Amino acid sequence: MYFNSKFGNRNPMRMARGRGIAQSNLSSNECLCNRPHGFVLCNVCGYLTKGRVRYFCPIHPQTIFLLDIAQCPQCKSYGFMLSEY
Repeated sequence: MYFNSKFGNRNPMRMARGRGIAQSNLSSNECLCNRPHGFVLCNVCGYLTKGRVRYFCPIHPQTIFLLDIAQCPQCKSYGFMLSEY
């Protein structure tokens, strides 16, 4: 998504990311798309479910998996508050 210059940004080529996509602590050269499913724990409310946290893949930035979790389904906290086991 590009910023529009009418909102005050003079650099139209700057890329933006949503707040709900967590940063991965893995290497920036690795593809994160085909990692295995595990358990996702919300650090705010303690909700536990099977799945994956939605991470931004540096190799495939436009790929989104529909079953990846960007927010806690119970308390709606953002992805950086979710842990994957």
